[in-house]
Amino acid sequence: MINYLEQWVNFYQTEFPAKSVPPMPKSSQELNITEKLALENYDQGRLFQNLFGNSGLGVGLPGDVQLRLQRNELLPQDAPALRAANLPHYAQQCEDLGDAIEKQQVIDETAKLQEINAAKAARLKAWQELDPMSKLAANPPSAQAVAQARAAWGISE
Repeated sequence: MINYLEQWVNFYQTEFPAKSVPPMPKSSQELNITEKLALENYDQGRLFQNLFGNSGLGVGLPGDVQLRLQRNELLPQDAPALRAANLPHYAQQCEDLGDAIEKQQVIDETAKLQEINAAKAARLKAWQELDPMSKLAANPPSAQAVAQARAAWGISE
């Protein structure tokens, strides 16, 4: 079993320099709220995870999340379960992955819309450059429109 005493002492001396270092806690319930929050944020949550989480095993996790943890295939939606199992470093990695996926989706959608808009602009420009007769030939009136025009202008067939 790995001993995290040195990391605990470094953490406590760094975060609470005016206080003496207490014994290394065996559970997160032994910490007050200030110490717990500081420890959760210290070194991206690694020490908290190593002290109180079952980081290598993922014990207490839903089976699918535990399997993905062991295979190093975590998904963004695994973050809440990992946080609940005192694995904040892995949870943060999942949240970062989710953010990256979201950003990439926005970039991809923006690029797709820009392509569509560029194609529309090119078609509009080409249409605007046509002379009126070419426009008429490209978009002839329907038989109903022709019949209505003849009736309105008094033209017989």
